[in-house]
Amino acid sequence: MLVGRAGAYTSQIWVDDAGAAVVAAESRAPAGIYDVVDDEPLTRGELAGVMARAVSRRRLFALPALLVR
Repeated sequence: MLVGRAGAYTSQIWVDDAGAAVVAAESRAPAGIYDVVDDEPLTRGELAGVMARAVSRRRLFALPALLVR
């Protein structure tokens, strides 16, 4: 279950991507602060769809908005 609007973007990073970003920064980039982002971020709705398909469901269970507040 994901809380929030389906159209809102979600902040996710995969361990492999984080590791690759650190290795690239240490081996090729000059010293500094870096912000690693995806050029095609997922919305909560898209992420919920992917998660539902991963467990062979059409969609995930959604709590009523009153309970989420």
